[in-house]
Amino acid sequence: MAAYSLFAFGALAAAASRSVYADAREMGISVGHQLTKLEDLTGAASLVRVNGAELHRASARTPQSTREVLDRYEAHCRKSPGTLGRVMRDIPTALADRIDLSHDDRLRASIVRDEHDGRGMVVCFVDDEDASSRGLVEKLRAVVDTGDLSKLGRFRYVFAEPSRSSEGGTHVVTFWCDGELNVQKMFPASGDAPGTDSALAPRPAQSRRTLSASVEGYPAAVRVYESSARRPEIERAMDAALRAKRFRRVAAKDAHVAAYAREDDAQIIVSFGERAERTTVTVVEGGASPTRGIQVEVVR
Repeated sequence: MAAYSLFAFGALAAAASRSVYADAREMGISVGHQLTKLEDLTGAASLVRVNGAELHRASARTPQSTREVLDRYEAHCRKSPGTLGRVMRDIPTALADRIDLSHDDRLRASIVRDEHDGRGMVVCFVDDEDASSRGLVEKLRAVVDTGDLSKLGRFRYVFAEPSRSSEGGTHVVTFWCDGELNVQKMFPASGDAPGTDSALAPRPAQSRRTLSASVEGYPAAVRVYESSARRPEIERAMDAALRAKRFRRVAAKDAHVAAYAREDDAQIIVSFGERAERTTVTVVEGGASPTRGIQVEVVR
């Protein structure tokens, strides 16, 4: 979402930076691919809370191809563009020669789309089909002043890739938000991001919380911290606290991961990363699953 915001304002200012657009596309594909790996955690849940924001989620399989799915979503974005899309669509003729974007260009429609290796994604903001173009400048100013991207419209994100089902087709994961989507609140420059800490795993020493995500109706959560403490110190404290709560450490395939389980099927996965004299700690917490436990892929 932050990458999309940067892309959007770059386009509005006629900067239309292709490098920013590429970054947004790459981020969207990567995030979407990782989301499909959370099926064992999210199940059929429909409401995901990320740093205080509420996003709805749906997962489905369709016989349509990835391209057909993305074409449908892009058509939806073009039919009901949000604030930025309307601004770019209604660029005065006198300014058209200053912006090197055709009327069919996705940048002009404020749509981010990428597709390769059989996978793809579309990101956009939409509004009511009959929404007025009046007050666009005020809405854009409100986004800059408040950081609330919902002023641009309603957020839509779809990721599609070939289904692993024996029936074939395409697996589609959709996220959408019809309420506030304030990136300044969600990703503050300092202090904790909105959300909660675990009731089971201790908070790392000398840390700030950068991510708190949970799924309504399912005992699973992901929290990410950035700490000035070193990994050995954090890991020792984490190990002692979890053992005191009757967790036992279990084997993990990756040296950067510490995994714990308890007799009541509670599970804690802690992964570590180090960069620029700081330690990133990711805590994945889950309860009983009818089919499998928590699976974690460490991405460095």
